[in-house]
Amino acid sequence: METSVEQGNGIGWYGKIPSCGDFVQRRLPATLVNQWAHWFQSGLIARQLSVPPDGRYSLNGAPMWNFVLPATLGTPFAQLGYLLASQDRVGRHYPLLAMWLVSPEQWRNEHLSLAAERYYGIGQILQRGVHQCHSIERIDRALQALPLIEASQGESEITPGWPMAVAEFDPLQYGSFWWSTPGAGKPFDAHIHSGNLTVQLFHHLFEPVSDVKHARQGLYGPMFD
Repeated sequence: METSVEQGNGIGWYGKIPSCGDFVQRRLPATLVNQWAHWFQSGLIARQLSVPPDGRYSLNGAPMWNFVLPATLGTPFAQLGYLLASQDRVGRHYPLLAMWLVSPEQWRNEHLSLAAERYYGIGQILQRGVHQCHSIERIDRALQALPLIEASQGESEITPGWPMAVAEFDPLQYGSFWWSTPGAGKPFDAHIHSGNLTVQLFHHLFEPVSDVKHARQGLYGPMFD
């Protein structure tokens, strides 16, 4: 297991984008990528089994998610980032994520508040990259250009997306926090998952908004799987 965090602003990414026919992986440890890839594959297989034999699964209409994962799920770092549905050049649907890593020793309670602008910036870069078919190089340059997170940068003009995550996340516990980016007809949603990432969690995160049978009311959404 790699035990160091990348230099620079620390942001790496993985997944598929419409301008490329293969997987994209930049600045993330291979073991970490393999964990995410295994979860993605398990979720996509289950998704395919749920459609007619002559059909193909789709991730269209799924929300876009901010997340923070603890350092207790096989990687010795908290994982902070952004996840959304994407596809490759020939239309095969697959998730896309970008993240950075923080060791538990460096974690501070205010880290998520200070990171609000970074979450927003990553989300904007990935959304535009998918919707406007940006190249690998363009997306990568934009991600690397995002500024470092510093306590001295003052109050952000962008408020944290989910106050509960700011208040309750603990990198040494087992809860991962997920909160969506509202917009384009997608309401705010939030979710806490306990333990390793599961097929059920994948289904929840990539369920098209139009398919939700019970409205998720309120600020906090469903708490646990």
